[in-house]
Amino acid sequence: MKFNGQKFIRELMGKQVTFDQTYERVYDRNVHRWEAVQSSLRGGWCIGATWLQEGRTHSGCAPMYPDYEGEPSSFEETAPRKLCYLVTTWPTNKPFRVPPENVEVVERPIKVYFHSRDERRALSEDAKKWPRDERGRFVKGVP
Repeated sequence: MKFNGQKFIRELMGKQVTFDQTYERVYDRNVHRWEAVQSSLRGGWCIGATWLQEGRTHSGCAPMYPDYEGEPSSFEETAPRKLCYLVTTWPTNKPFRVPPENVEVVERPIKVYFHSRDERRALSEDAKKWPRDERGRFVKGVP
């Protein structure tokens, strides 16, 4: 699979997307791989793409002397890489690694409200009661 960076930037960069799978790294002794894991449906913004490296690590032993002819120092056998999209969600903006086939572009913007309209209005009224200085900034103290 060849990754076309220009096509990605034109089509997905900055768009709102939904996804319900993420890649998680799995270790099995010295073999590491990335597996798609089912998660809850989430929405976020596509901020980039990257390749995930899979492979096997050989520990070996580092030579302490220049004339050492034993096992070589540690190295890694690599397997084919996997393409993934980086998608951030609100409020943490932590990028999730998402399989490309699992990304769906959202036509309408995603609005996230954690409080109902009445709760937001009550919070707004409560903020108006707190003491402020002459420039309108909040100051320490109890209303």
